[in-house]
Amino acid sequence: MARFHMSRWILALTAIAVAVPALAQNSTAPIAAGEFVYVDVYRRPELTTTMQVDPDGNISLPYVGKVNVLGKTEREAAVVVSAALRRILKNPQVTVSRSSGLFMGGARTAEMTTEIVPLHNANAENLSNALQGMTSQGGSISYDPDTNTLL
Repeated sequence: MARFHMSRWILALTAIAVAVPALAQNSTAPIAAGEFVYVDVYRRPELTTTMQVDPDGNISLPYVGKVNVLGKTEREAAVVVSAALRRILKNPQVTVSRSSGLFMGGARTAEMTTEIVPLHNANAENLSNALQGMTSQGGSISYDPDTNTLL
């Protein structure tokens, strides 16, 4: 019995040892059209998202619009995205990474998009709290208190 568990651990560690260098190399490979990228904006969950690079090499960011990341490494893409976000944020801290298509909390699909809903007769924070748990699998709802919008 112990031998069976030990062989499973050895197999798992071997798989990790093979996967880690491949992931490290992947971060320096140029981003291609059709790939999914995860954009993480530190302390701004309404701007943090996973999206697919369109055929022209663009990703679409809330409040900013299209940003071209085609042919850039993850680090270069983070610099470009950070520069674009400076139009709306003082000092954005951005990380861009390739997504495997696996998402915490559920599977997302290419059809999922970010929608910005400006509210005029309701409080975005209250509505966001009330709608928590009512999203499709992999979706989320957040809000921007400065513009009173749902995301």
